[in-house]
Amino acid sequence: MNQSHQKLILANLELVRRYIGKTVIKFSRADYMTGGEENIEHFGPLQLQFEDCSFLTIDEAGDAESITIETTPLFFGATTENRKNNWTEILLNDTEHWKAFVGLCLDDADFLVDYYNERVWLCGCRLHFNNKRSITYYNYGDDAKVSFDNDKLLTSFIEYYGLRWTHENGG
Repeated sequence: MNQSHQKLILANLELVRRYIGKTVIKFSRADYMTGGEENIEHFGPLQLQFEDCSFLTIDEAGDAESITIETTPLFFGATTENRKNNWTEILLNDTEHWKAFVGLCLDDADFLVDYYNERVWLCGCRLHFNNKRSITYYNYGDDAKVSFDNDKLLTSFIEYYGLRWTHENGG
């Protein structure tokens, strides 16, 4: 891996690491509501809000390969009352799987990486929590997906494309 690829991985890892030790108080995702209906096939951006009012947002980059990580909160154009044909925040705290992570501290993170044609694609981010479980957000061919721990779809995706997990050393 060349130095610019390693710098990209390290920069994103350092960005996420600013949140290690912080407690998550809210998980949400953004969805473009068409006719008031939620899109259950495509997850959309994942937003974590921490108790100190900071945010971490993970989204697909739109290139059918990679993800982006930002620290600014998402803007939602719709409220609960106006959910027709607009970007809407879908709260996840009380839903299956997510409620087990509310109130936990972020312990660590690593990235799912695709090395292809001398390029590095950051395909996913796995967030480790202090309950020894993880949440992985990844770009599955231009569809955002979320995995709790390591499910079968994530495992087969990694194996099929020859992806690798990377940590602080970039490889």
